[in-house]
Amino acid sequence: MKIFFNKILYSAVLTCLLIIVFQTVCFAEDCTSYDGYIVKFKSAPVMLAEESDVNQLSPIVKDENIYTVTNESEEFIDSLIQDQNVEYIEPNYIISLPDNEEITDINVLSESNNSNIAVLNSLSSFTQPNDTYYYNQWNMEMIKSPYWWQYGLDTKNIKIGIIDSGSPDRHPDITQNIAPGVDYTGTGIYDTYGHSTFISGILASDTNNLMGTAGILPNSTVIPFKVFTEKKTDSAKVIKAFYDAVDVYECDVINLSLTFDSYIESFKYAIEHAVSKNIIVVAAVGNDGNKETEIATKIKYPAGYDNVIGVGSLTYSKKRASHSQYNTSVDVMAPGESIYSSSLTKDGKNNLIHSYSRGTGTSYATPHVTAAAAIAKYFNKDITPAEFLELIAETSDHLGDDGKNPEYGYGALNIQNIIETLSPSFAPAPTSAPVSSPELHTEIYPLVFDADLNSLKSSIQLYNDTDKNKFVDCYVVSYTESSDADGELVEHVTGSIVKNDVEIPASGHKTLPSLVLPVDKTGLRSLIRVFIWDDNMQPLMAPYEYEVKY
Repeated sequence: MKIFFNKILYSAVLTCLLIIVFQTVCFAEDCTSYDGYIVKFKSAPVMLAEESDVNQLSPIVKDENIYTVTNESEEFIDSLIQDQNVEYIEPNYIISLPDNEEITDINVLSESNNSNIAVLNSLSSFTQPNDTYYYNQWNMEMIKSPYWWQYGLDTKNIKIGIIDSGSPDRHPDITQNIAPGVDYTGTGIYDTYGHSTFISGILASDTNNLMGTAGILPNSTVIPFKVFTEKKTDSAKVIKAFYDAVDVYECDVINLSLTFDSYIESFKYAIEHAVSKNIIVVAAVGNDGNKETEIATKIKYPAGYDNVIGVGSLTYSKKRASHSQYNTSVDVMAPGESIYSSSLTKDGKNNLIHSYSRGTGTSYATPHVTAAAAIAKYFNKDITPAEFLELIAETSDHLGDDGKNPEYGYGALNIQNIIETLSPSFAPAPTSAPVSSPELHTEIYPLVFDADLNSLKSSIQLYNDTDKNKFVDCYVVSYTESSDADGELVEHVTGSIVKNDVEIPASGHKTLPSLVLPVDKTGLRSLIRVFIWDDNMQPLMAPYEYEVKY
């Protein structure tokens, strides 16, 4: 019998053994870091047949013979120690959402922009979504999400489990992809803390719906498992949720944006159980990277378990974010600093308000890789966790020292490389390809900057050279070019404006006046592009490009 502790022979001096047991239980930061005990039996516990023992144990995963100990008396603990059917006893550790994560730049969802909820109810392809705040989502460009979006593929048959703070589907920008979930807290399924809402927004926000932010997987199935009401929970709840995600809901991918310091044996078995069913588990590596070396390099779990994909945080410039833990648990890096997503905030009366904000932390890097795992499952439902890790190693943009290294793992996530590796026959969809058109053309009028060169105002004229009125959608985007770490030019979106159902009179023109777009004067140069689409978001003309002169 293990007292996790390892196998301990029962001593005749019970007092000494109990001292050993309880000292071992307290090896974490302090003796308040656990709440009772978890016991695993080798087979169904016979003691439950005794009426007096029925209330001594509470099942976590009955089929696996894992229970919480509800009677913590020395006498009962002693009986478990002596029971040859007990495989191990360990503390019911406290598990937390990663420390040092911050939410800033909150933008409350107002009634005025609440009217476009769930505009997109059918599958479509696009490369530049029309979501209001997409210009803030530099992370999508870095991981190459537009390459996935252009195919308009349906991943509803891939189930993604998020074990976190509950269902986000009261947020009006996360409605289409959230399946019914499970609450383990007794407080109801809905997220009231905001952590799950932020993660779900990155992963599966309603996309191309004229509001809010874009999700990496516009058509997916996300199942929320609520184990947190605030920052902390216990391992029994998380383990129960994990087994349910594997066995009851048959998830293909599980997102764990949570951490704990101790090696929990029950969780190790849970991971092995998931791996045996080819389920990919993705976890945050932790946020103590900016502390003293001993703490910054400490392995946290579950990212530290074998067969779990550990995710660290990148900055906009593809550097390891200062908060990101660095050690052998880091397998891959994804954007995790100043990430824009859906969120919850509170008003002066403590009422929850749906909003958008910026978040920093490895919790928010993790769903990028979870999405990539779901894409991999789309192409190959039977891909194993080991094969997915090999795919990550092969397709990531290498950073840092040669091979896998503690700071960057195998490098930066690249969804385009994953898709091209798994399905080389895929050809780019025509959504963003230039189309010649003798019927339409456009011009941009002189630009007026604000005093600080942070934004510009322009007018655009759309010309119709046919004898019939034309109805088009107009998408105006501002970009900035800059150099990456390798000296190569990269673009990021700084702003966008969408005008739908613009009517251009026959043999005439339509003016779109006073369009204000943000620009980034720190870049090498800025550009404005005008895209003209039909109702199916197919281009009606080649994009019109204008270089901004400062």
